[in-house]
Amino acid sequence: MENLTHALTGAVMSRAGLDRLTPLATPTLILAANLPDIDTITLLFGQRSYFHHHRGITHSLVGLLVLAILLSLTVHFYDRRVRLKNNSHAKPTRPSRLFVVSLLGLLSHLLLDYTNNYGVRPWLPFDGSWYTADIVFIADPWLWLILGGALFVLTANNFKAVAFWSLLATALSLLLFYSRVASSIPRAAQVAWFIGLALVLLIRISGAGRPGSKPAIISLILTVLYWLSLTVSHGVALERARASFAARLPGEPVVSISAFAMPANPFNWRCIVETPTTIHMWNESVLKGATGPAASSLYYKPQDRRLLQQIEATATGKVFLNFARHTQVEIKRDDSGYSVHMRDLRFNLTTHFLLDNNLNVIAEGFGSAPERSSFRASVDE
Repeated sequence: MENLTHALTGAVMSRAGLDRLTPLATPTLILAANLPDIDTITLLFGQRSYFHHHRGITHSLVGLLVLAILLSLTVHFYDRRVRLKNNSHAKPTRPSRLFVVSLLGLLSHLLLDYTNNYGVRPWLPFDGSWYTADIVFIADPWLWLILGGALFVLTANNFKAVAFWSLLATALSLLLFYSRVASSIPRAAQVAWFIGLALVLLIRISGAGRPGSKPAIISLILTVLYWLSLTVSHGVALERARASFAARLPGEPVVSISAFAMPANPFNWRCIVETPTTIHMWNESVLKGATGPAASSLYYKPQDRRLLQQIEATATGKVFLNFARHTQVEIKRDDSGYSVHMRDLRFNLTTHFLLDNNLNVIAEGFGSAPERSSFRASVDE
């Protein structure tokens, strides 16, 4: 998930009662809920390094234990050396409870990342297998509403807090209407978003749920119920995809099948079915009749194993193919050799490879491939 959802989750967990365990529990939870994404620092070393390490050891159970120890010790050190020196009457933190709070915040990060179609590798460094629930889009406005709404009800008690939440709601609303994925968000979802904002505002004005931890606890329960409803919807989409594919192409062997969440729409799913020779991709709605592969994008798998083996042996190929789940491969040939594009159909993540006529890889990387002519010119220089 993106980091706003992680931060909101940490804050809600705090207001649900964990803030009573120890001083500095709230900032510790918010930090812990985002800390595994410290692996984004690997972007400094390029995209290949990033995709090799992202959601790696810092998103594993072993990594979480190490991060929990480091974070709790860091917060405790800050408490002793800074906070208590400035306020000798303040209650000191309790290291054991800081560790528990840190670990719970870190585990919330792992759980949230498991729910989307990116996935996690929890058993590193012993096992690099990916695990994913595929039920939540990477940025989900309904989680923002559930978690952020509870925090608004609990904290919007002064001008600064109201201004902060107003700006955040405005920014998120603009994302729903003008972001890159806005065109795929149904109008009904955009209307429901504003109805949800109005409902949260009415709850706050009425004073319902304040003071205390009840709104935070309710929001966590609603989050779990939302996940359960998505799990049901996801299961229906998978069954429809499987049945409609079998009806449309009877006897065609299926290698793998997936259904991925769509932006802001818990009823629409991006379905992908792979056979030994093709990949079919289409959108399926659980509220309408089955769409099926008749309306699909069809991709043919290349059958030249020698060329693919050369790519699989490269550093870029190894990292990309370990990450990708449904890979579209496009091969172009000219007098100089081959240009190969690979795309993970879950995202717009692409890699490129240039090979000569003897299938030697002469260029590789993430993103779009350079023109072969411009590459040749740069080599000549």
